[in-house]
Amino acid sequence: FGVRSSLWKCRRVATSTAHQSARRRMATNQQKRAAAAATEKKRENKEKETPSYPPPSIVMPSNTLIRTDLKEHFEWKDSQRPSFDPQKPPAFEADPSGIVQRDLTETMIDLSEIYDSRLHTSLDDDGSYEVATPLSRELEAYIAVRSAPMTVAEYMRQALTHPLHGYYTNPTSNEEEDWNENDAWDDETTSADDFIIGSKGDFVTAPEVSQVFGECLCVWFITQWQEQEKPKELQIVEVGPGKGTLISDIMRSALNVFTDFGDSIRKIHLVEASPAMRMVQQRKLQALSSDAVEFVFQDGQDSVFGNERPVSPPQEKSNETKSVDKRKIDVVWHDSFSSVMRESSDGTTALPTLVLCQEFIDALPVHVFEKTNDGWRERMIDINSRDEDAENGDEKDKVQSADTKEKLPRLRYVLSPNVTPALRTLLNVNDAGVMENDEAEVGAICEVCPEGILLSQDIAQLLSKNGGSALIVDYGQDGSTDSIRAFSRHQQVDVLRRPGEVDVTADVDFAALRHAVNAKAENHGLHAHGPVTQGKFLMAMGAAERVSNLIEDENTSDEQAEDLYSALERLVLPEQMGERYKVMAIAKKKDGIFSPPGFN
Repeated sequence: FGVRSSLWKCRRVATSTAHQSARRRMATNQQKRAAAAATEKKRENKEKETPSYPPPSIVMPSNTLIRTDLKEHFEWKDSQRPSFDPQKPPAFEADPSGIVQRDLTETMIDLSEIYDSRLHTSLDDDGSYEVATPLSRELEAYIAVRSAPMTVAEYMRQALTHPLHGYYTNPTSNEEEDWNENDAWDDETTSADDFIIGSKGDFVTAPEVSQVFGECLCVWFITQWQEQEKPKELQIVEVGPGKGTLISDIMRSALNVFTDFGDSIRKIHLVEASPAMRMVQQRKLQALSSDAVEFVFQDGQDSVFGNERPVSPPQEKSNETKSVDKRKIDVVWHDSFSSVMRESSDGTTALPTLVLCQEFIDALPVHVFEKTNDGWRERMIDINSRDEDAENGDEKDKVQSADTKEKLPRLRYVLSPNVTPALRTLLNVNDAGVMENDEAEVGAICEVCPEGILLSQDIAQLLSKNGGSALIVDYGQDGSTDSIRAFSRHQQVDVLRRPGEVDVTADVDFAALRHAVNAKAENHGLHAHGPVTQGKFLMAMGAAERVSNLIEDENTSDEQAEDLYSALERLVLPEQMGERYKVMAIAKKKDGIFSPPGFN
């Protein structure tokens, strides 16, 4: 009995101890759950009072140059978009996955947890700064999260070709809300392309001035076709075709006047990033279709638009022409010139090639360098600082004086404190920013366009494989200057104002392009010729004679004759476009001695 009693007592003690331990564990768990619930409730209440506004995700390629691609991952919530306020930053719908692997070189990063405009920026909505554009919000977020400014080249690329907010890729966003009523757009006659090019846009190109420009270029290409012993098949490549006016003028002359040359054209490659501009180019070329010629439109293999881009339905054949087989000319769009090289240099489809690059290189990103007392430094772009404005109060007061409505831009220029990778690579400076045999004075500015240099070399490489020649027409000179600028409604504006809504451009350094082409020993006799002035080139190609013939035509009215003459003056006179614009050719010398026509 004593043993049993002892066992029973021990069991009671053990049971009591276990119960007490269990009760303590239960109480502890209840306290933890209550604390967690309280924390969750507090967080939910805080979110209701102060909603989260994550910035857009940004694609950051391995070469450190950003390319934002927001279409697939979030969209603007227009109903929730407030005016800019540091206490209430813009609303976005972010990618819920956080980090998404795009490919081996790109990673999608969600900045929602690391960006807060109240902490990263010092701008407020007191009326001092201009209203933020969708692109400027992204650039501010990118600069703030990196805690470092961005290069001018990065800024220029985003401002012009951002997938959603770029100047060229989304032209309808370039219309200012406060545009003068007297200059308001006519919705029935104004298309997306008119917001960029033409009298209603931000600038006018030579093809828009007169058809004679395209006809003269066609004449030069015919001389190169003849130099190649008139091949029966060839292809034309235009980089940056704009509204398609130039290629349509060339094709009109080739199909209607120089028919032997026109019959040899089998394919047209157009390097164009904007889907809206592609449709405009298609309309221009499709208007040239006839009973004998039909244009077949398609996107290149690397196009982000795939094969789903709508094309105009083919026209019905009349009873008289049903039995006639039309000659087909393929028109292929590409996102980049490298796509043209891959497709057009294929051994099974390689054709003699004529390349045209008219007012395209001036829109490629440039790196800007400045000579300082400490050596060369790169010009960068940072968020505008309230502290900087306070230090320059007089300048700020001048900008915001009562007699002007102009406000401060949200971004500003700064100089890199040290040597950057671009500076070391492009100017070949040492770690202190010093260049050998440097005679530049302090304050000198140097602009370098690496993409333009590579493009000229790619063109030469394609021509060396396929045969052919190229023309590069743009404004610029031999050498580099401080030329980067922006235009809106034919007026020059601050480069850093309204990113994505103004055209940003820089002069072309033709000496750099010429050296890049001529330095390549594997170009099989190809040389860069020129540049010569546009006026000299057009006159050598018979521009004056062509205009005279048009004026003397009995069907030309007096008003048309005056317009033709005025357009010719604008194209060739030195004080207008004749000297500012230059023409450079990439071609073989005739008999290894003589330069091509127009470049003697």
